Amino acid sequence: GTQTETIDEYLTGGYLYMKQNITGTDYWKKIKVDESRWNAEDQLAQQIVFLQTATSISRLDDETVNGLDCYVFEITPDMAEVLKWMQSQSPSGTGLQNLNPDVFKSTTLKMWIDKKSLFPQKENIDLTMEIIPSDITGTTTTPDDAITLTMNGDITYTDYNIPVTIELPAAAQNAVEMPQP
Repeated sequence: GTQTETIDEYLTGGYLYMKQNITGTDYWKKIKVDESRWNAEDQLAQQIVFLQTATSISRLDDETVNGLDCYVFEITPDMAEVLKWMQSQSPSGTGLQNLNPDVFKSTTLKMWIDKKSLFPQKENIDLTMEIIPSDITGTTTTPDDAITLTMNGDITYTDYNIPVTIELPAAAQNAVEMPQP
């Protein structure tokens, strides 16, 4: 079946707060952010790595995003770098550390870059993975037991170089602290 998950994140006060909705109930957790975790959350820096290590980059027709004239690029990233990024985003013990890049069946990354500032304005990723449970658990399974994971995500970048005030929702004040990965 299909499962959709929305995660809200707030990075403030030395913590990353995350809200997940599980079976209709919101759960808040927080993780202390040290320098390595802060760097792992730097989405823009990771996109630069994907560009630097891409196996192919194609220029598509220009488009407008939020009123800005943008170049549009389709990027085929190095799957080893994508896996490394996914592993950095996942807590230890999830089994992702045992995977190899062969699990990726298709991946497309599109980026919209403002023609004037050259800042990214939008990004879309379509990713399909096929995971055999034994790749994660180490138990014996067959390819017939494979799990197909399809992910589609959009990121919009706005308000570059503008100070922001982050207001943590009241419910997040009682977030359960998680150990650092």
